[in-house]
Amino acid sequence: MVISGCMVEHSAKIAHVIVVAGPSGSGKTTLMRQLAAGLLSPEIRSHLPQDAERWAQVHGNRHPAWLPRAARGEAEGGGIVLHYDLTRDGLSFVDEYARDPALQIVRLADRVTFLLLRPSTTRLLRQWGQAKMGIVSSTRLRSRRILGAVAGVAASLVRIMPLWSPRHRAAMLKRLEALRPRSPHILALYLRDGGVEAMFRAWDRFVTSLKADGIQLTEIRIAPDPAAEIGHGRWLIVSRPPEQP
Repeated sequence: MVISGCMVEHSAKIAHVIVVAGPSGSGKTTLMRQLAAGLLSPEIRSHLPQDAERWAQVHGNRHPAWLPRAARGEAEGGGIVLHYDLTRDGLSFVDEYARDPALQIVRLADRVTFLLLRPSTTRLLRQWGQAKMGIVSSTRLRSRRILGAVAGVAASLVRIMPLWSPRHRAAMLKRLEALRPRSPHILALYLRDGGVEAMFRAWDRFVTSLKADGIQLTEIRIAPDPAAEIGHGRWLIVSRPPEQP
């Protein structure tokens, strides 16, 4: 098996991997911090391995260079907690998730626990828009997306039209760039009707494929508490493993 261009020995297994997965702005980092601090509710902790709060935490598809070391058995405490962002640009289909080097690590684990954060699209828009642009209205976010597209076209014209001095051109490009939203592909996904639901369906198909391969996994779906403020991590379990007889 190859992870990030490195050959990995199958003999070195990781005892357990917890994958904290969810869209951008869903609260993955907050949940991981609460796990490390032992602040998660007893209802959630009861489904997690003992001492999981002391496991190494890896920001998966942000920093995949650490994963080959983990796969060689260098994870301390018997497991790792993998932060996985479902909204990476271009990840639209189940085979894309299956090929992602950050997720190949689950195939080297004896056991896998998925903590899937599934906020509503409305919540994601509010949380992401507030964090990235200070905007919570979906109408204003749509307007900002259109304005960003216009600014991108204008910036292209400024670059090719020799009407200004280099200093004035640089200043105008800087002003136009400030109008463009951060991570515009994520904003487009959240604003598109059915976009978030399609992403969750693709992820569900990936998890189903792991089960078909015989990987031992537990899946727990979590949603933010509707009463909690934006950015605060209080979680409700919306789907959990069946109770053992």
